Amino acid sequence: MKTLDTGELMKLLQSKKNFDYIISVGESSMKPLSLKAFLERIRQEKGMTIPQIMISSGLSKSYIYQIFEGKRKAGRDVMLRIAFGMRLSVEETQRLLTLSGNSVLYPKVKRDAAIIYALNKKSTLIEAELLLEELDENPMYGEKRDE
Repeated sequence: MKTLDTGELMKLLQSKKNFDYIISVGESSMKPLSLKAFLERIRQEKGMTIPQIMISSGLSKSYIYQIFEGKRKAGRDVMLRIAFGMRLSVEETQRLLTLSGNSVLYPKVKRDAAIIYALNKKSTLIEAELLLEELDENPMYGEKRDE
């Protein structure tokens, strides 16, 4: 059975159809997705290898493999570096952050707004870091600025 995306599920739930029917059609899409499964699915969709993601995100080989194998929990900035390394959309990045137990990007926070802007522009990690530096915001890696 075809897996429905969130939008399709929402349309189905907004329809006048019987809930039992909705569950029968959408149940396979309602199963919880693990971070490991999400990363693997996106990696395959993007046609990327883990070494390519390692290089584009600036993460060490052992660290990125531990994250992709579900053996290590990563913080928000590390997940954002992976998002830029994989050229994820804002929606994919929000899902990545949620599944990794991190807070999503919030457009009313200047740093988050800059990251959303960079993701929408399909910026590289370096380009995003330069934007953060230009705005005097904390980088995704390296030294944090004093508050």
